[in-house]
Amino acid sequence: MSFRLQRLRIALLSSRLLFLAPLIVVYFLLPTSCISMYQKEGLRESRALFVYLSHSLVTMLSLLWTLSHLQIWIDSEGEEALRASRRKMTSNGLDVIILLCVYLVMTLPVFTVANYFYSNIWPEWFRFGIVTSTLVAMLYVLAVSLDSVTMAALVTYAYSFLSVIYGAENASASVLLLKPHRELYPGEMTKLYFPAWGAAAVLFLIGPMIETRGKN
Repeated sequence: MSFRLQRLRIALLSSRLLFLAPLIVVYFLLPTSCISMYQKEGLRESRALFVYLSHSLVTMLSLLWTLSHLQIWIDSEGEEALRASRRKMTSNGLDVIILLCVYLVMTLPVFTVANYFYSNIWPEWFRFGIVTSTLVAMLYVLAVSLDSVTMAALVTYAYSFLSVIYGAENASASVLLLKPHRELYPGEMTKLYFPAWGAAAVLFLIGPMIETRGKN
């Protein structure tokens, strides 16, 4: 475990900006934007902006933490030497899950405050958590399958942007998870997002198998 924490520390020190960007957005840009919208347009529009930013910008920025970590341990020229120092550490799966959990916990204070002002915002946090988990799992599995973090990030971000742009209401909405234009519909969590959560769990299970098989 100490070696795993050391790996995470290396990623943090190597990519400080990628780790800081989501913090700045979550704790500065998101609150100030919503407060400004409340002063100009009222509570309803402020809530809509909070939902939109949470399910677009904040969700997509979650990939930066995973990206910065995987760039060192998959794309880096010295990754084989780094792995050789501890032969047991052959998978990045647990590292990615730890980063994901820390990211989700990091957003809790903002959603707690938002729930006080907007009321009943917690279902949106659960939707946010499921979509974020699915995107991170997708990035991880693509990175180890393609052996390229850059290509994996390209595909995942392309899907995310398409989802934000076209995911409001159309025939393909069922495969586009990011729907920042609106809040949850009744029953949508069980029909769309719980299956997505299950898919993310499966991806996190098969990711280490793909990764270790490729290294053996």
